[in-house]
Amino acid sequence: MTRFARWTLGSLSGIGIVLALVCALLFALLATERGGRWALGKVLPLVAEEARIGSLAGTLARGITVEDLYLPLDAAHIHIGRVEGVWNLWNLLGGQLPIERLAVSELTIDLQEQDPEPEPEPPGPWPSIALPFTVSLEDGEVSDLRVVMGEEEYLIRHIALVGSGGVLHTRIQRLAVAMDEHRVALAGRIANRAPYDLDLTIDWSTRLPDGLQVAGQGKLSGNLASLTLEHNLSAPVELFTSLQAELPFDPAVATIDPLAISLHLHSQWRDLEPPPGSGLPALVSDGELDVEGGWAGYRFRLDTSLAIMPTTEDDVAPESPA
Repeated sequence: MTRFARWTLGSLSGIGIVLALVCALLFALLATERGGRWALGKVLPLVAEEARIGSLAGTLARGITVEDLYLPLDAAHIHIGRVEGVWNLWNLLGGQLPIERLAVSELTIDLQEQDPEPEPEPPGPWPSIALPFTVSLEDGEVSDLRVVMGEEEYLIRHIALVGSGGVLHTRIQRLAVAMDEHRVALAGRIANRAPYDLDLTIDWSTRLPDGLQVAGQGKLSGNLASLTLEHNLSAPVELFTSLQAELPFDPAVATIDPLAISLHLHSQWRDLEPPPGSGLPALVSDGELDVEGGWAGYRFRLDTSLAIMPTTEDDVAPESPA
């Protein structure tokens, strides 16, 4: 064996030993519970110096369950009662990460008072939300989310999310939020780079304090340069509205001047009647409404007709006996 051959063989052996050590280290960190606890113990202090974690079960390679996680950040103190994740980290070798389940419960976000911020710097270009590989979430949920702002507290009962993100687009198969009597569901697609081309459908409902049910469905399409919203109010009355907005989008400056937005709103209704029990006069209306312009000035057009609803025999009060 020549000297060059011996040198080559020794070099390859050294590289093989290094690779074997790296693989063993990765296995110890990702595939063992002790390795996962050690890794989180090193990472969490980088996020918040006083971070603490209660119990941990599982591995970083296949999924973990963490209870009593506390992250005291400058902007907010975050406490998570329980977070459960199920995945297979080895799928990253194939360029994707499917997450089978990610559930967070008893999440409290306590927003902290901040010192007055210095003069803001001019905004840079619009950011990209692209991921280097495909990440999919098959079953995501957040239960009992509390947001505390001083003496005020807001409770979101449930958030459900199914979707995926990658290099080009973020796809939302289902995003549903429930908060007391309020419900909203969203689905669609958003481009990951400006101007963020999007196509979303929205379905929402709420119940007013007097018990009146209000609901509607809509579609939002376009991008940050031109947006179109089509919405149909389905309860307590039917009302169709379309809104087109032209925005002063600049890809180099991540801001939108609201004073420069131009709007065109069109709304129309047919056989519009007051909802039962509203106490409004018994009238029926057909009409259209158009509003076009911006903050500096706008044009307004209303074309409507009103008619008295026909009275039935059931609406006539019986005469009292003499």
